Amino acid sequence: MKTVPLPRICLFLLCIIWSCGKDTCCDDPPTPEAFTAPGAQEFTDLLESTRDSLAVNISFPATEGLEYISRNGTTITIPSDCLITPEGNPLEGEVTLKFIELYDIGDMLFTAKPSIARVSANLRTLIAGGGFFYLNLEYNGQSLRNSCEIRIQVPVLLTSDTPEDMLLWTGAENEENHFSWFPYTEGELFNENDYYIAYVSGNGWKGIAHTDTDAVSGITINVLATEGYNEQNASVYVAFEGRKHALAQLYFDEETSMFRTPEHQYFSDTDMHLLFVSPDNGQWRYAIKNIKAQTGKIYTVAHSETTRANRSALWSAIQQLP
Repeated sequence: MKTVPLPRICLFLLCIIWSCGKDTCCDDPPTPEAFTAPGAQEFTDLLESTRDSLAVNISFPATEGLEYISRNGTTITIPSDCLITPEGNPLEGEVTLKFIELYDIGDMLFTAKPSIARVSANLRTLIAGGGFFYLNLEYNGQSLRNSCEIRIQVPVLLTSDTPEDMLLWTGAENEENHFSWFPYTEGELFNENDYYIAYVSGNGWKGIAHTDTDAVSGITINVLATEGYNEQNASVYVAFEGRKHALAQLYFDEETSMFRTPEHQYFSDTDMHLLFVSPDNGQWRYAIKNIKAQTGKIYTVAHSETTRANRSALWSAIQQLP
């Protein structure tokens, strides 16, 4: 059995004990000012306000249907005869579609919708998007249960991926509020004239993406942040060099007080970018670290390494990643 030298164990324990106090984690020199961790509600409010700012609300007569072209060139089509009452009668009056579209890692981070899919009970994998969409139909202020076949037409050029590899996905949160994508088998997807054409039904998140064929080697990533940061008031994401349409997320482990790779999650062994985000009085506080992932290594994010910025500045920083 392979043994670990005692000095290495001692060094690890001393790093954990000495370098991560209440105010700083691995700061050198220590941060002079006191650090007050943001509250969970502050983070929730920031995420919700950001999602709302990315959403478009389109009202239309139920009897006429809808054809809407987004600012990115994606077309949403709802037939005129599919909106009906629970009794089976044609719906009358105004219907509102709430629509959000995500194409790159900045969109995913700001909406807390990473592109990790659960493809089986024991396997999560990275997926790369041709587009992720939130669709919610409302009538009289209430979500409208519907079986409408909504058509989504997405320009392939938005992500420049190979159309033949794409699959349909549906997104949902579990009881721990962790978001994942799942295979969606109730719709239809094909490509035509440089567009993805998808037919989906029901409200919620739908996606067009392919599994990352390079993400085959399991790599455990551990990130230790300044004490006071946890899953309630911060998030840590992983972006991959050369991949603008795939984003993974680490989850906080109470036992180790670290953000870690979830069990059965697989990343490719490549150059990565750690993206730490948290709220700061209505703005974003963030840090970006470029790493070469190594299993078992602990990466640190100190409060003193973070920067306060508005959404536009953070967006620019993310877009500059290679």
